Amino acid sequence: GEVVEALGEPAPRASVRRPDGRVVQRPSAAAVERGLGGVPRVLDRGDLQLALAERVRADVVLGAPLSTDEDVDASLLVGADGFRSVVARRLDPTIQERPTGLVAFRGVVDAEVDPSEHGVVWGDGMEAGTAPMRDGRTYWFATFPEVGASRAALLSAVDGWAVPFGRLVRATAEDRVSCVPVVRRDGPVRWHDDRSVVIGDAAHPMLPSPVSGGGHAIVDAVVLARLLAEDPVHGSARFEVARRRAAERAVRRSALAWDVAHGTGLHGRAGRLAAAAAPSSLALRALRAATR
Repeated sequence: GEVVEALGEPAPRASVRRPDGRVVQRPSAAAVERGLGGVPRVLDRGDLQLALAERVRADVVLGAPLSTDEDVDASLLVGADGFRSVVARRLDPTIQERPTGLVAFRGVVDAEVDPSEHGVVWGDGMEAGTAPMRDGRTYWFATFPEVGASRAALLSAVDGWAVPFGRLVRATAEDRVSCVPVVRRDGPVRWHDDRSVVIGDAAHPMLPSPVSGGGHAIVDAVVLARLLAEDPVHGSARFEVARRRAAERAVRRSALAWDVAHGTGLHGRAGRLAAAAAPSSLALRALRAATR
């Protein structure tokens, strides 16, 4: 908690809007704090990783790829190796990936945005958004069709928006923009065996809506550490029992949120109309449930 307080920029409220500026949802700051159990904070994952690494009473080596786990000399290998997990694929070689047809642009720009402008924009088959960061910076993201995806194409798509999103994209340095395909991936049929266990996206890969994958990975780490301390032999099995149901429920909610935000045609429009009609309290409860 202290790390998040120190590194995070408060984001007390955010809205969901259409490209023409119409508001879909805009809960008050008090409703956000009440519904989520606190004021949301935005922080750089790299900053969080380094801050946590400084508090670990062991050697930490970052940036070392794992090509195979066969030669790992340890009593237990914890596969926290993300979406492309080598450990998960050894536990379940049948894991499949399915493209969504979209890419995710992400960037951080040295510019501030009016607090009332922060939040998410639902375009036709795409989504974009902004959030405040420390030191006058702004985080932005956008999903976009993979075919023909480029920064220029993204700018062309958002140029007609009443929401001031394009200026942030233009002002962002090239080396601070990433663009990666968004892919659906199966979870492994089992999360552990007698020598390894997977956590985070390795175990339950989530689509980036509503941004709950990182939170669930942290919960996984805390629960696994506690159970291994209590029972080093059976801790991995107990961890899967303790966490699998909640994590897989979050995966399903993440997929539903993604489909509503990115659906085209009748399905997408119906989902967005239902979201617009829902009371803010209901929307906040759904968001809180997705992150727990």
